[in-house]
Amino acid sequence: MELQKDIDDLQEEIKKASYFPLVEDIVNIIEKRTGNNSHTYFRVVTSFFLAQIASCMRCQIKGETFDNVPVNMYVCGLMPSGAGKGHSLSILEDTVINNFKDLFTNITLPQALETNLNDLATKYAQFSNKSTDSVLKELTKESLELGPLPYSFDSGTGAAFKQVRAKAQLCNCGALSFVCDEIGSNLSNNSEVTAMGLEVFDKGKIKAKITKNSAENKRQSDRDTPVPCNMLWFGTPAKLLDGGKEEDNFYDLLKEGYARRMFFAEGQKETSRYKTGKELRDSLLASNFEQKLEDISEQLGKLSSLSELGKTLLLDADEEILILNYKTYCEQRADKLPAHDEIKKAEMGNRWWKALKLAGAYTFIEGNLVVDRAYILAAIKLAEDSGESFLKILARDKTYVRLAKYLGEINKPITQADLSEELPFFKGPANARQDMLNLASAWGFQNGIVIKTFEVNKIQFIEGNKLQSTDLDHIIFSISNDIAYQYENHDEPWNKIGKLGTVNGLHWCTHHFMQDPMHPEQGNKRSKDFVLPEFNLIVLDVDQGTSLEFAQEVLQEYTYTIYTTKSHTATNHCFRIIIPMKYKLYLNAEDYSAFMKNIYEELPFTLDEQTKDIARKWATNAGTVITNTGELFDPRMYIPNTSKNQDRQENYKKYGDTDAVTRWFLQKIQPGNRNAMLFKYGMLLKDQKRGIDEIKSKVLDLNSKLKNPLSLAELTKTVFTSIEAKS
Repeated sequence: MELQKDIDDLQEEIKKASYFPLVEDIVNIIEKRTGNNSHTYFRVVTSFFLAQIASCMRCQIKGETFDNVPVNMYVCGLMPSGAGKGHSLSILEDTVINNFKDLFTNITLPQALETNLNDLATKYAQFSNKSTDSVLKELTKESLELGPLPYSFDSGTGAAFKQVRAKAQLCNCGALSFVCDEIGSNLSNNSEVTAMGLEVFDKGKIKAKITKNSAENKRQSDRDTPVPCNMLWFGTPAKLLDGGKEEDNFYDLLKEGYARRMFFAEGQKETSRYKTGKELRDSLLASNFEQKLEDISEQLGKLSSLSELGKTLLLDADEEILILNYKTYCEQRADKLPAHDEIKKAEMGNRWWKALKLAGAYTFIEGNLVVDRAYILAAIKLAEDSGESFLKILARDKTYVRLAKYLGEINKPITQADLSEELPFFKGPANARQDMLNLASAWGFQNGIVIKTFEVNKIQFIEGNKLQSTDLDHIIFSISNDIAYQYENHDEPWNKIGKLGTVNGLHWCTHHFMQDPMHPEQGNKRSKDFVLPEFNLIVLDVDQGTSLEFAQEVLQEYTYTIYTTKSHTATNHCFRIIIPMKYKLYLNAEDYSAFMKNIYEELPFTLDEQTKDIARKWATNAGTVITNTGELFDPRMYIPNTSKNQDRQENYKKYGDTDAVTRWFLQKIQPGNRNAMLFKYGMLLKDQKRGIDEIKSKVLDLNSKLKNPLSLAELTKTVFTSIEAKS
């Protein structure tokens, strides 16, 4: 109970906490300058540059349970091209940390090197037969051979990393800062640096490795002095998460340990904040950014003083409890995640450690010696935001999802060669690409994108169509009092469709039509040459052999309207079934015909199969109208040239050479309804005017196809007796 109360109190504190004030000041300027309000991205990247300052000055945190924790920060920031990524970096490097960087590089670092070389010479001379001066000369020579210590670097090898680290050890000052732009293009090329980055994050230490010592490749002195390391990876998500080797490499690094070490930020490109040139200029001038940035830069420059070097920041008991409570909170949430979510578990379980280091950076920047509660909460708040960004990065669409969306958006036929050029992830051998297409088709089916494949001159084409859900207030049909001309295009609510069964003498279609430009006086012409391809209704014409009652039972789960036709009698049911579809489709005349034929194959009705023409017209009739409310009919499995339609047709093969009626009953018959379904089958045959002997023969044949057929005695006692009683 006490633990839960502490966690609840912590959650409330985090919710009410403020971000670090200096970060907010800088972020406000960056967002105004770039016209982009990607708060988390700019907060995280700004915090990195502040942490880099604290890291260069070898700031450490110490508490009763924490011993000399170095301040450093790892960041992965992703933002689309043109969103202000480069501009924001320029502001931070050229006008925020510029003063500190210049003073640190040109004054602090040389002074620290000189002081530390003298201290090392005195120390080493005590354990050798050499004089302090001779040792100092050797150390000075080693320092010169190691070259200068860069403030940051954008690429490197393992040997170079160790060399620069050795120079930082001689200086007892400075940090290793890997700042890599366009990480999607450069991550793989810096594998040695990223491998070492895993080792040095926590304590700034790295285990010595034996290398061959020669005149050309001298082994460097092994010193225990820890050197903090910072990393900033930034770039566009499209290049890093490309579905190829760069994305695989990135996820491998997350699994290896970068998930727990890094802050993450995902920025977006603003599209709704455009201003005129005058508005933008007036806004920038009114904000007095130049003076604010100059003041901040001067404030940070003062931190380069040697008096700030090697500060130990103290963590009091209450603040130590706060960070440990956050540790428990992180670990609790990590433990609730599934075992297979190892990357998420690692990031979540270690947020507290990243937050502690960042809190130390904030403390150093403010010039304090004690880590204030407000700094810890500000760091925790940003760590939580980072976690949200991390989940968004992990939730990025899989390659087959991106493929499906791409096909749905371009809405035109395309070849695999075209896809390979347009999509960097659509690579590899033919079977791998086909697997991706199959997965894209399956995902699209579930998400309103129909993907079709067809061949022209032995070349495969792929086409995607993003489906629109049918709005029952906008049902498409056309109507006329003429058979061929003057069709009025209607867009009416579904509840008005029933009126078609209450009037005589009109003709209607499930599509809209255009005028014949040669004869505009004739109005819209009912012809496949003038039809508009969109539709959201299907019509089934039942002329014989099926009762209204059986049709209602078959379609009981769907929304429909039935109206009886002119030929309908009490003993010979003739009617028209109008069914709204779940999606609006766009099919040409050929595909429409195949689509309707696929639906006819599915239904246990004797239907007029000559009615599958795209320009087919229907006569209205003042007859009986029956309506039902249920689900909207899903047409996706019946669209020609799709994998789902192929799967449906393949599934039919398991029923052998059977007609649609028999197949439908075989699909519906279960162990608990065999008698009832066989009786319904017999009654359907009776409606078709079959004789009793033929009915019995067909019922016996259907019964024989069941996994657990009824015995002849049982059939005679129940099914046949009931059918004969109805005769």
